[in-house]
Amino acid sequence: MTTSLSHKLQNMNLKETKEELGPPEGHLTLRYMMKHEPFETLPFEYFPWKEVDHYPPIFDYGVALTTEEVRDYARREVFVEGDKPPGDFCDVLHGIQGKLNNEFGLKPGGRIVIGVPYTKMDNVVLFKFIDNYMCLLSDEKVDLVADGLEKAFGKAPQWFLSHNNERFKKNYNVPDWKIDRWEAQLKKEGKF
Repeated sequence: MTTSLSHKLQNMNLKETKEELGPPEGHLTLRYMMKHEPFETLPFEYFPWKEVDHYPPIFDYGVALTTEEVRDYARREVFVEGDKPPGDFCDVLHGIQGKLNNEFGLKPGGRIVIGVPYTKMDNVVLFKFIDNYMCLLSDEKVDLVADGLEKAFGKAPQWFLSHNNERFKKNYNVPDWKIDRWEAQLKKEGKF
């Protein structure tokens, strides 16, 4: 008999496991998330728990690459038969995406997709394949893809705050003025 994550959480004595939980009090704040992202391991509090109406922001799991890393990989692995990589960056991204999906045998509904994470890293594109709300792949396939991405790009997948959080705004509402203030601070520091 399998036990659901929510059932395990309901029966957990939080007092006994407080030291094992990881992030300190207040870690479900945008400030904490942005300061500590990307996450190698996502704390369990960052997963939805519908029985208690807990819907944290979406986190995507994948590998973030700079524009130059994308172009280098495309030259080495995608456009190798004398083909010149297309001038349109979207075509380069889709070429890589298609190669990876074919290589890992991923079908529609459980494929690597391209995203742009909310991150303090400059100019990155995310090749993601699961998020903290949905995983359509078996554990074995997740391991295969994670290992394959690490081998292909030289870096392990990580959890990034997703750009797809608009639909959860009513559950996790960060006022626009706070986001504006945060962006203004980054611009002032020359990080945006």
